[in-house]
Amino acid sequence: MTQVFLSHATADDALVRRLQRALALQGIDLWIDSREICGGDPLWPVVQQAIERADAYAVLVTPKALQSQWVGDELALGLTAQQTRGRERYPVIPLAVDRTRLGVLNRLFREPPAYIALADAPGGIEAALDRLLAALGRRLLADPAPTPQPTAEPIEDLVLELTALRFHQTPEGIRRPSARARLVHQPALSPQGPNRREVASEHSWRLIAPLGPIEADDLRWYLEDYAVWPGTQFQARARRVEESLADWGQALYQAAQWALHEDSFRGHCFGAGELRLQDWFVPVLYQERDDPQLFTQIPAARTSADLKIARQTRLGAVPGPPESGFIGRSRDLLALERLLQPAQPKVPQERRWALIRGQGGEGKTALAGELGRWLVRSQQIERLAFCSVETQGQAAAVLDAIGRQLVGPHYSVAALGAPPGAPHPSAASDAAIQPVERALTEHPTLLIIDNLESLLLPPTSPPRPPPP
Repeated sequence: MTQVFLSHATADDALVRRLQRALALQGIDLWIDSREICGGDPLWPVVQQAIERADAYAVLVTPKALQSQWVGDELALGLTAQQTRGRERYPVIPLAVDRTRLGVLNRLFREPPAYIALADAPGGIEAALDRLLAALGRRLLADPAPTPQPTAEPIEDLVLELTALRFHQTPEGIRRPSARARLVHQPALSPQGPNRREVASEHSWRLIAPLGPIEADDLRWYLEDYAVWPGTQFQARARRVEESLADWGQALYQAAQWALHEDSFRGHCFGAGELRLQDWFVPVLYQERDDPQLFTQIPAARTSADLKIARQTRLGAVPGPPESGFIGRSRDLLALERLLQPAQPKVPQERRWALIRGQGGEGKTALAGELGRWLVRSQQIERLAFCSVETQGQAAAVLDAIGRQLVGPHYSVAALGAPPGAPHPSAASDAAIQPVERALTEHPTLLIIDNLESLLLPPTSPPRPPPP
């Protein structure tokens, strides 16, 4: 596995973790100090050794990194290693985050380097992956035609127009703001001139605010201030607000429902009858094309291919879906998903598991595999690992199969050695268990252990004697 040393500022740890996970799915190990340096280790000797042993060096160029003395020292050492081993065998790659440049650190380079642009935004790492893999020698650069991008189009809007503002006194003696209201449709491209036709409510209605200024201020304080600074001195007020949330929500809901039910007529459609408020959005939703406001950028072909590889790696060795498809098991999938949800009451996080029982050929493996694919696609988990104890009958063999999927194809229980005094040479040592434990800690993972019935004794077998 290719190992890359990454220099970065501590303030950029969130971006670094995303980059590390993306590269790991491509078979590249990113050396990060927070994952490699333990308490008591001599900092600079460990960093120096890691830079010299790495296959490549990368520096994450951000405003915070430019203020870090450590980043400058590590970059100087990386350039020294490149001079010793050669530019082809030891690339030094600047990753310019959001167009940040090296600035004064350019003096360390003999010649100005070419940057790889990386955006700290959704999809930014995936878009830069192609050039980064090419810089590491994993592929050749290509110059495909630019991917056509959707053009931004104006958006239609529905405006609540308020007039005749005044105060209304409720039967309980509470004053509430009140106004005449009507709904006005603003098309994306408003026609001008005498042919312009306004589409709006045929009748206005009296809208009375369901919440007063005191309740509105309490709600604003709870959502904006208390969420940021939930001090103990504010808990009594927060509890009062929480107890009122259901009543306030019901009041808002009833106010909106009253307006819809009292005056939902919006006109006539030729050949279709009356046009109601709930019908307004139907033409927008069924135009047989992607909404350009939802899909503002289409990834390049190589980026899509890299994303496909990453998704397949995240699925591990789970068997593919059956050729006949997966139909009619939605209720089973929902039950399994709920069993594994982290918010299950009275179920500790470390004990979330589900057992699928049934006769052979009923599709237990297909059901578990489809659940794993769905949880990965819906981003409820990051990784999936599959192992059949029918073919891996020993605990070390199960660990080996799971480790190759989560740690990498280079992982081997046998290579890491058995613990001292182990009764079997294939027993797993702490050195073999720890990489898998770290992968499970860093990535929410679903483990699918298949064919557990093969571990059970036949019904006619005598019971095993208890251990001495």
